[in-house]
Formats: sequence, structure tokens, C-alpha cells
Amino acid sequence: MEDLIKKTLGTATLKKTGVGGGGCINEGEAYFTDTGTIFVKRNAKKKAKLLFDGEFASLKALLATRTVRAPEPITVLDNPAGGALLVMEYLDMRRVTRFSRQLAESLARLHLHNAQLGKKGRTSSVDGVDGEEDVAHVREFGFHTTTCCGYLPLDNTWNSDWA
Repeated sequence: MEDLIKKTLGTATLKKTGVGGGGCINEGEAYFTDTGTIFVKRNAKKKAKLLFDGEFASLKALLATRTVRAPEPITVLDNPAGGALLVMEYLDMRRVTRFSRQLAESLARLHLHNAQLGKKGRTSSVDGVDGEEDVAHVREFGFHTTTCCGYLPLDNTWNSDWA
């Protein structure tokens, strides 16, 4: 796994920081690299790539709004040991409580973002989000790729209503 990450990132250095952990679905570990610290989430299940592809796209979509800080996703890899890996920027979350108000304000801006774009008349089709382009107002509910709630894939087909 570590050789694959080093090769993919083009880094000679990949050293565990000692920061990591896990839950009932994924495990993760922070690593020092030649260009900074990354966080690698891993999941050994057969459909882990589907889960991480959805998370990758979701992080890109969040970042594209420029309303809330989220880790920059780098890549999704098939884990040679089974399952998949999600490699992303490492964010130090140890002292975030002092930023609670700022986080709440950012989340409020995120939830208002699409409505504000609609008021500005910035409309487009619903063909997905590219983090390098401006985000346009979306008139439908859905997402351009499958995401998961835990291990369960969600049907994100575009619809005119929430139901």
C-alpha cells in the first residue's frame, strides 16, 4: 500500500505521523511526504472504491463553493491488499473547538450557496461539478455520482423534488 501511494504521489518520503484512527467503517492514518502531510483513509471491503469515489467527488463539490474548509482530495486508489484508499490533504483537527463560530457561519453559507447563485441568475445544466470551474445554480436535487451512507450506496439521480 505504501509503495503504491509513494509511486502515485511521486514522493520519496511516506512516514507515519502517529496521527490516525478508525471507526466502524474506515481506518485512517496521516503521513509526512516530500510536499506536506496527507491523510489516507482505507477500507478493505469489496465496494470501498464506490464509497471513496463518492467522497472524493463530494469533497471537490464542497471546495468548489468556496464557503467551507474541507480537505483537498488527491486520489482514490485500489488497495493491493483489498478494498480502496482515499488520499487527501491532512487537516489538523485537534484544536478546532475555538473555531466553532466560524465553522457554523461557513456551514450556513454553504447551505445558502445554491439559492444565492439562483438569485444571481447563474444557471446551468446538472452535469456535475468541476472544482476548477465556478459552480452554477442547480435547479434539481441530486448529485452527479453515487455517494454512500456508511456502506449503503445512495440513489442520487437528479429529480425536480426532494421526495
